[in-house]
Amino acid sequence: MVGQLVVQLRSYSVGARVDDWIWNHLPEAYVKVLALDRNGPMGEMAEQGRSWIAQQSFRGRGGFRPDAMSYCQGALERFKDTPRAEVQKITFEIAMLGSRGLDVNDPAEQYSLRSIPGKFSGLHLLCIEYVGFQIIDPKVDIGFDLSAEYAAARAMFRGGEIRSHDTHVVDANGRGKETC
Repeated sequence: MVGQLVVQLRSYSVGARVDDWIWNHLPEAYVKVLALDRNGPMGEMAEQGRSWIAQQSFRGRGGFRPDAMSYCQGALERFKDTPRAEVQKITFEIAMLGSRGLDVNDPAEQYSLRSIPGKFSGLHLLCIEYVGFQIIDPKVDIGFDLSAEYAAARAMFRGGEIRSHDTHVVDANGRGKETC
């Protein structure tokens, strides 16, 4: 929705000025809307808008992100011998934390989890979540496209299949599957 508005505004001669205004003022407007109506329809639209802006900023720095690929590769390693239930627990914990917003454009390690020791950046957690859902249910859309970085991480992953303790296998393509 916001993306369509920006594209339309760019087609007008004042598009660049409007574009600058949007990038400078829209994030704070979304924060104000969320303060007033976090769980209502306006809050949901504000969250979608914030996600869109974060993704545009993320991709605006050159497209493919080697740092995200590295985080995805680390998540593949982390989940290599991890039981499916533990992958799910970690992934869902990140998803719950992310429902309040993760700053993927700030490299500061400002987030912590109960299920994994240490501090993480927002992008690091998002990559772990993305890989986790690729294992649990690849059809889940987390609302942030890391498919290129994930594909590159899978290609570089040297472990072949990731076999967990309960008949769940992640194949060389990084896809989860049940086995007998």
